[in-house]
Amino acid sequence: MRACTKYCTYDTILVEELGKPAVVIVNKGFVADAKTAASGRGMPGVRIISSPVLANCTVLEEIDVGISAVMKDIVDGLTKPLTAEEKLPLSKKEDNSRIAFKGSLKEVNRFFYKRGWTDGLPVMPPTAEEVAEMLTGTDLASDHVIGKLIPRLGKVTVEKIAINAVMAGALPTYMPVLIAATEILMDKRVYFGQFGVSTGAFAPMWLINGPIRNDLHINCKTGILSPGDIAIPGLGGP
Repeated sequence: MRACTKYCTYDTILVEELGKPAVVIVNKGFVADAKTAASGRGMPGVRIISSPVLANCTVLEEIDVGISAVMKDIVDGLTKPLTAEEKLPLSKKEDNSRIAFKGSLKEVNRFFYKRGWTDGLPVMPPTAEEVAEMLTGTDLASDHVIGKLIPRLGKVTVEKIAINAVMAGALPTYMPVLIAATEILMDKRVYFGQFGVSTGAFAPMWLINGPIRNDLHINCKTGILSPGDIAIPGLGGP
């Protein structure tokens, strides 16, 4: 189901909201995606059936075997009463600790990579000092909440934007653009929720225009995708 996992989960939730029992069937590799999509729609307890059938499989024999293997789970999911946890899922407590890791630059990058927090590209450690310097780029309070962002509807604070900016090697002067760019992602007209939890090859892109493109030295005009400047958070306007 790959990119469709989210939509299948959303459809299942819609059927449940109409008062009919429903389950979502996904390949075992996409169970986490389905759970994330369900949480994003406020129904983390939706029943998810893990199937061995590969995503986009068109071989009828394999589909028959795979569905037959989980048919009992499907029937149980549609007929068994909800458990206490499903009726009232417990929310996970947030880890509010300020220090996640101590070590050298190499050790920090390995720590991030092992936990899937980076794709392997170098990460600048978001130390308290670096984050504090990044926050000098905005007059907003560090705990100011911009909104909630898909897929987990986490609270987006100015400090979290600054933390990500540090890791990406940004400068404090970028903060106004980064905050505005984040606000755009939460605009319903952008439909970020459609590809924010997808495993497809989606990637947001910003077009930045006005004098700030020159103030921040954002690549624009000829050779717009060429290297040479630190600030390439999006594409500079004409």
